[in-house]
Amino acid sequence: MPKLRFPDPMPDEDLRLAHRLLGTRNTLDRDVLLSLVGRPRSFSELRPLLGSRRDHNLTMSLHRLRRDGLTRQRVAYGRGAATEHELSTQGVRVVALVYQMRPVAEAAAMLRRAQSYGNVA
Repeated sequence: MPKLRFPDPMPDEDLRLAHRLLGTRNTLDRDVLLSLVGRPRSFSELRPLLGSRRDHNLTMSLHRLRRDGLTRQRVAYGRGAATEHELSTQGVRVVALVYQMRPVAEAAAMLRRAQSYGNVA
């Protein structure tokens, strides 16, 4: 009798990306993604998210988000051409998941902090 093989379940890509955004120590990707909710933004509008970090960090963050399919670039014409960054359809779904998962992630972080101080067994 032949052995039955079931296909491996496909991982939910949106859930994986949302989990990665919440779990990373690099908060710039998450901050950029959340700041794009509502309207497209230019590089100079996103620059205040950097704080004391270099512009290169924002460039790399935008590149990672575009590579993962969460954002896209478009050229806006007004007083000349300007590149704007906006959420893709998948980016909107991932942002919704991040907002749903955030309370759980914050509770888990508080639990880890309490365990490191020895307050919780």
